[in-house]
Amino acid sequence: KEVAALESRVGRGEYNPDATKILHFRSNPMAIANESAAERELLVVRGECEALRETVAAFVAAQEQTRSDAAAHAAALAAAQGLTPPPGMPAFDGGGINGP
Repeated sequence: KEVAALESRVGRGEYNPDATKILHFRSNPMAIANESAAERELLVVRGECEALRETVAAFVAAQEQTRSDAAAHAAALAAAQGLTPPPGMPAFDGGGINGP
């Protein structure tokens, strides 16, 4: 019965600090493995983040180009119909977005 009680206490993490010495390994293989796994995961996440940034930049550029194309088309259509552009919108000069 006493042995079972002692085993139970040891199982819960109890120990006698006067009779027991705990060693901590400097090069603990488990800690090294966990650290390596965390570093690999960090590299993967950084790669995914960079890919997402590139995707977002491409979407933003495409959206800006679409807006520019729509504005140029509206100005060209207005000029072809002899209409004047609304206030704040530059008049169509026959060229592209960056001029003739």
